[in-house]
Amino acid sequence: MICLTKSQAKYLKAVYQIEGEVTVTKLANRLNFSKPSVVRGLKSLAKQGLVNYDPKIILTDKGMKLAENMVNTENIIALFLEEILKIDRKTAVVDANNIKHAVSCHTVKKLEAFLYQELKDQKIIKPIQDCQINQQLNCYKMD
Repeated sequence: MICLTKSQAKYLKAVYQIEGEVTVTKLANRLNFSKPSVVRGLKSLAKQGLVNYDPKIILTDKGMKLAENMVNTENIIALFLEEILKIDRKTAVVDANNIKHAVSCHTVKKLEAFLYQELKDQKIIKPIQDCQINQQLNCYKMD
């Protein structure tokens, strides 16, 4: 079981989204955190086996899978808010970022299936990999 705080989830997502070499400075700038905070965050992710940090910052396979799921979950929720509920893009992205912490993978998979049926070939939806989320603890069990 992988349990992440919201802060750890932000670090993991940022590492995933930075193009090229990931550095403490790039992460600090992207997240608007201090470098010592970033180092502490990376160490906590490394303890959970999600990143390798010595000296390069690289996602492990487990970290990559989890980060992809987090980003895909946000994208599916944002797409639903935009295309089905007709919420503007900026609001949909902000809301999706907040909502993702409160929904299970099961719910997201159902949203994904619904969107696939509704939108057919309009949008490409990258499938959520198998996972289970304990919503109260923000814990992830990766299959």
